[in-house]
Amino acid sequence: MIHRTWSNPERIERWEYLFIDTDHFFEYFYRDDHSSMDILLRERLEKNCRVFSAEEEPKTAALIRLILDEARNRKSFYKESIKGFLQALLVMAARISGPGQETSDEPEPERKENRLGVVLEYISTHYPENICISDLAGLCHISETHLRRLFQDMMNISPVEYINLVRIQAACHALRTTQKTIDEIRMEVGFDTASTFNRNFKKLVKMSPQEWRKRKAEKADYNISIYKGW
Repeated sequence: MIHRTWSNPERIERWEYLFIDTDHFFEYFYRDDHSSMDILLRERLEKNCRVFSAEEEPKTAALIRLILDEARNRKSFYKESIKGFLQALLVMAARISGPGQETSDEPEPERKENRLGVVLEYISTHYPENICISDLAGLCHISETHLRRLFQDMMNISPVEYINLVRIQAACHALRTTQKTIDEIRMEVGFDTASTFNRNFKKLVKMSPQEWRKRKAEKADYNISIYKGW
């Protein structure tokens, strides 16, 4: 990446730069988020490069100024403030990098991505509940058949498989970081029966919940995936 700055030779000018390590930021900010929103945001941010002025994107420019002000003044809780502003800035940059849902002539891949993003975000916050495929389809105003096809096209898995993946990821996190019983965790992440929980856990983690908890290795991998072909 090349960065170049031009100043007016007739006056003294002051420049400030904001460099964001997006990989590090997403790894930190979404480390306990069991959705795939970070993947969708990365793809959108990496897809296009935009250059614009403060007049063209005043909201984005205002966010950048807020981040720089926080970093410069370092008032109480400035780091927490910067984290929030950074997330808002990256979401705004992702929107700028591609057409939004409201665009009528939006290309088909963009429509699919936006619809899927709505569903993934819903699952990430409602996975402990009884999620019906019809409810997910209703979120993006498509049929259940269309939603299943969308998951297969974009993620190569079914909606039910993805829901179970999110639940098992959450279960692994709880097994590693809490002293709750396996049955308590099983109910908290949305599995009605122990048999269903154990079957899905073994399918994804290749061992029982009891075996996984016993290992408790410092680097135990609970960021499991069933994205076929990824």
